Amino acid sequence: MVFSRVGHERIQLNEDTLWDGHKFNRNNPEALNALSKVRQLLFEGRNQEATNLAAEKMMGVPPRIKSYQSVGDLRLKFDYTLDQCQQYYRELDLNIGVVRTCYNRNSVSYVREIFSSAPDDVIIMRLSCDVPKNISFMATFLREQDAHCQLIKEDQIA
Repeated sequence: MVFSRVGHERIQLNEDTLWDGHKFNRNNPEALNALSKVRQLLFEGRNQEATNLAAEKMMGVPPRIKSYQSVGDLRLKFDYTLDQCQQYYRELDLNIGVVRTCYNRNSVSYVREIFSSAPDDVIIMRLSCDVPKNISFMATFLREQDAHCQLIKEDQIA
């Protein structure tokens, strides 16, 4: 997602395999043993008891998975504000997947374009202006939560 302003650009980066926690086996080892009892209770019309037993013995361990997380924000900070610029506008072209921010400052025209393609797994940013050597910014990367990365091989998953 792109959150553009004249003085800063924020690009929220996502990657679909980033989840809180780590990969692990959530299968409940008691589930198979409880299945016949749950079925028996259902056939006897004791639905609430069956529901309670299934919830206790057949749900994943832990019962809830960790949540998806954003990778973080790429931020660009420019040394000016909206009141120092003219002809500011933003646009989103969904047909070609481009976010464009345009403005003029001190008779210089600036354009920031961000292109995203899910099939190509790429995000491209182009910063341009009509006067050479007039683009200056500070880039930072921020993440709301600490990240810890570790390689887990398939044969290590419990």
